[in-house]
Amino acid sequence: QFEIGQHAHDNLQIKDVHAIQQAEIKNSTQMLNGKMINAYKSLQEEFEIKGKKVCKLRTRSEEDGARIAEENEKWTSKLAKRANIDNAATSTVKEGLKEDH
Repeated sequence: QFEIGQHAHDNLQIKDVHAIQQAEIKNSTQMLNGKMINAYKSLQEEFEIKGKKVCKLRTRSEEDGARIAEENEKWTSKLAKRANIDNAATSTVKEGLKEDH
C-alpha cells in the first residue's frame, strides 16, 4: 500500500516538475521572442536612420558636385579669356617685332 501511494506521489511530483519546466520554457521563449522583436525593431530604426543620413549625404554630395562643376566652369572660362588676351598680346608683340626688323 505504501509503495503504491509513494509511486503515485512521485508521479505527481514528476508531473509538477514537468509542468513547471514547460511553463519556464514557455516564459523563456516568450522573453526571447520579445527580445528578438525589440532587437529587430531597433535595428530597423537604426537602418532607416542611416538610410536617411545616406540619402542626405548623397544629396549633399550631388549639390557639392554641381557647385564644384560650376566653379570649374567659371575658372576655365576665366583662364581661357586670360589665355586669349595673353595670346593676343603675344601676337601683337610678335607683329611689332616683325615690323621693327
